[in-house]
Amino acid sequence: MALTSTVVTNQNTTIISGTAGKIRAVTCLFFCNTHASNADDVTIYAIASGGTASDSNTIIKSASIDATDTLTFDTEKLLLDPTDSLVGVTTNGTISATATYTDV
Repeated sequence: MALTSTVVTNQNTTIISGTAGKIRAVTCLFFCNTHASNADDVTIYAIASGGTASDSNTIIKSASIDATDTLTFDTEKLLLDPTDSLVGVTTNGTISATATYTDV
């Protein structure tokens, strides 16, 4: 099991991508609002090879996360082909995204 983290800004930000020659199994996603007093909204897209972020591939839409709170997305597992990715965008740029994954 491995993990990766990034700050999701107010522009499309890649959270995790597939890897060459493997299927990447995303086992859990954490979205933590690091701001001390302001809520932030996050939208997450599951983008297949060659695609772009749009309503048709939205998996979390404008989820509001209170200041210093964390949203956990752990019920469903996501499998990423080598050129697939999860991309996020926030309103204020205060969301830290962490993904746990394994390559199979």
